[in-house]
Amino acid sequence: MTEATLKSGHKLRSVEVAQRQEADSWALADAIYEDVIDLGVEDRSSTHGERTGMIKAARLVSEALAEAGLDFKENYVRQLWHTRRAWPPEDRIPQATFTAHYLLRAQTYDRTRRQALERLSRKSKSGNVTAHAVKVWISERKPRQHWTFMQLAERHLRRSAKAVGSPWHLLTTDDRHNIAAILRQIANEIDKGEFPSSAA
Repeated sequence: MTEATLKSGHKLRSVEVAQRQEADSWALADAIYEDVIDLGVEDRSSTHGERTGMIKAARLVSEALAEAGLDFKENYVRQLWHTRRAWPPEDRIPQATFTAHYLLRAQTYDRTRRQALERLSRKSKSGNVTAHAVKVWISERKPRQHWTFMQLAERHLRRSAKAVGSPWHLLTTDDRHNIAAILRQIANEIDKGEFPSSAA
């Protein structure tokens, strides 16, 4: 029996909620959050979960769910805890899906997540915010990579070689030598201006 039980002796809220046939994601995230807090985790910011005991508590909740025949991985339990922590009930946007909120759970979005969903809701014809809309918003915020021609060439060549030999740990020494020989042959052809040949 897992040690993840409340002092009252009752099973965890998350187990009760997860066993309901019509339980929604917010109900489960709220229950997991409350269970983790009850298991002694301080609700404060931390770069590393170990400092607050959250990782151990999430593991106990995950074990309790597993014992009840429910398949919730420890990592997913932690992600739901972080989602609920980032989105207390009063901050949630009704027009946005749970997954839209979930995608903005990271501390990176602490100052922008609510405004982002509100803005996306206003821009949407239906007023609803989907996970896809949030993914687009996140991708647009990332700085664009500027690669030189030679950097792109090297990346493509390395990817091609990697794909040919994948999985590399299963290649024999002879296989690796033969692939290297082929690459040297191609290199010589490129150097002489004979690549690609008209027959290729």
